[in-house]
Amino acid sequence: MITLRQIFRTAILAAFRVNVELEESVVNRLQCGRVIVVANHVSLLDGVLVALASPVPLMFGVDPDYARHSRLAMAGMRALARMGFGDVVPLDRSSPYSMRTLSHRLNRDEAVMLFPEGAIGTGAAPLPERPGVAWLSQRTGAPIFYVQIRGAEQSRLFAKAGKRWWPAITLTFGRHLEPVR
Repeated sequence: MITLRQIFRTAILAAFRVNVELEESVVNRLQCGRVIVVANHVSLLDGVLVALASPVPLMFGVDPDYARHSRLAMAGMRALARMGFGDVVPLDRSSPYSMRTLSHRLNRDEAVMLFPEGAIGTGAAPLPERPGVAWLSQRTGAPIFYVQIRGAEQSRLFAKAGKRWWPAITLTFGRHLEPVR
């Protein structure tokens, strides 16, 4: 039976011209829980697209300013959470609460999602990764799965340096790394 959630997911991904590349082995691993999903960060759409494309709900670590001060972002995140696409925790550097929350979720065999660059880049070249993902993997023993986002960096509406109004976007769920030791 097709649910309203599936219809919404399909409609939004189609509207944003998103192609999702997701192998069965990746789906199986994500469904087992305790995994850190990370992706390059190239546009404001990235989190929404990953949430919709993921076969499991994810706990997202997000910029505290975005999570607490943007009414549109807050409403969108609440709506996605209510529909079962995941939840968010603001990543505040001045408080250990957020990393503790992510750690607890992983220890309950749930999946979390982080953008290890910590900010939206201006193009295809990645920004330096911050140490939080490695620390979380080491602390919880959770493996890291990568999602590569291609095309969203070209969006005039959602990226920093985009030149196309409605570019095709590809999300590739793939490369798996063992926990950092």
